[in-house]
Amino acid sequence: MSDKDWNAVLTRIRNELSDLAHYVDNARKGIESLETTVKLSTEKFPEASRNLSSITGDLETAANSIITILEGMIGDADKAQRLISELASYNAAIPGDRRARFDALIKELDALNSGGKAATMDMFTFVSFHDLSGQKLKKVMDSLATVETKIAELAQGFGFDEGAAQAKTGVHEHSKVSQDAIDMLLKQKLGQ
Repeated sequence: MSDKDWNAVLTRIRNELSDLAHYVDNARKGIESLETTVKLSTEKFPEASRNLSSITGDLETAANSIITILEGMIGDADKAQRLISELASYNAAIPGDRRARFDALIKELDALNSGGKAATMDMFTFVSFHDLSGQKLKKVMDSLATVETKIAELAQGFGFDEGAAQAKTGVHEHSKVSQDAIDMLLKQKLGQ
């Protein structure tokens, strides 16, 4: 083989090695980017899950408080109805001209009480939004937990830590991977 042929072969090998080095460098940058993404995800997904859990708890507490108040109002309306009925029975002993005025007052009280009780019952119905909202939030929390688990599995798959298999301890009821274990893995890999 002539020097010219060897130079062509060496140039081609140099070009191939340069392309390979460029490809490896891009892959390394991609993995570094993936490590950053995984780190951010392991911080943000659990935080989002905790915030949604807190919102769900706050909604449940508010709904329960409202229901307790509404139950008290319905009890008061029932008691008021009994008192109105008792007043109506006493009305029979009142002389004629005063009886008509008393009848009008009793009917007005009865209408106000019935309207208030009906409005309270409607509020009970409207408070049922909590159950629907809670179901939707639970679906979002389950989805976040699934994504969080998949990210941890991805980190394990790329070997961000040799002991990654030990991370499966559960940070909350929806997650399969401990947040502390994920943080530990990433700190070891990123050297923090």
